[in-house]
Amino acid sequence: MYEKIMNELLGHNNSSPMSDTITAPHDPLQDYQTQTAITHQFLRQSKRMGNRKAQLWYAYYLGEILENIPPEQRTICTKQLSLYFATAAIHAYYIFRTWGTFQINQTIKLTLSMIYKLKVEYYQKIVKFQETGGQTDQGGQTDQVDQTDQETGGQTDQGGQTDQVDQTDQGDI
Repeated sequence: MYEKIMNELLGHNNSSPMSDTITAPHDPLQDYQTQTAITHQFLRQSKRMGNRKAQLWYAYYLGEILENIPPEQRTICTKQLSLYFATAAIHAYYIFRTWGTFQINQTIKLTLSMIYKLKVEYYQKIVKFQETGGQTDQGGQTDQVDQTDQETGGQTDQGGQTDQVDQTDQGDI
């Protein structure tokens, strides 16, 4: 999973034309709960319609709302969402905040479900990779998609065991 997402973000095998940016569906002058509810509604609708890129855009906007409001409001707004949408939105926000929202339109197969299923260590690695410009980590190792990740789908636990990743969509859990 990790290497698939990295390949999408790095633009490997990507020749898709730029499509239009989807704007935030909420008015920034609305209260946070209303912004959250409207954006969540658009995200769910794009999911039902199978519009992959719209899902990524609306997840980004939902994550942006959640990460930029006061903590007490965040708690209230997060309660409106399923764990799936709250987690996926925050992860999508941080990934595309560091990689650039233009990357959403350049993706070919990246889905919100893939972002949600990504193990925390790989999610952090993706965000860190772009923040450091692909530079070396503290141990001097260059962050790259390695052969082990490609062979296992990036899903290994601490003991090196490969996890099976369910390919079904999480839906509105």
